[in-house]
Amino acid sequence: MSGHAVLARVTARSELHSLRATCHYLQRCARVHDEPCNLRIDTQAGTYRFLHREHRLGKGFELGFLPGVKGPPSSPTSLITSAVTYPNNTITFHPDGSMSAGTIYFVDRNKTMMFALTSPVAHVSYLRLYEYDGAWRRLS
Repeated sequence: MSGHAVLARVTARSELHSLRATCHYLQRCARVHDEPCNLRIDTQAGTYRFLHREHRLGKGFELGFLPGVKGPPSSPTSLITSAVTYPNNTITFHPDGSMSAGTIYFVDRNKTMMFALTSPVAHVSYLRLYEYDGAWRRLS
């Protein structure tokens, strides 16, 4: 793997970890303030918004997916047709610690790498990170 490819993969994983950290923060905010918090994803602008803040994906990355890939990552059975599967492109974090179920996919602009953050339907809410390299591989 070239140095450029390694740097791109490290940068992508950094984006993924930043998104997960934001989700953990919003989950805690909902619990502390005893009211729901939202993270809104704008697929066209490549941004997500929360608590009057906005984060733009790093240069070279966009919300999207590779053609022909199946998801969700934990049980890939259907072709992915949307970069965001959360209802209304919004993750809602509830005071009881639960959150909406869904997935956010993003790719590098050359469409050689794909990553995902998921929160599955479960009694206890948690987040998982994945990388797609011919098959889904769990990162966390």
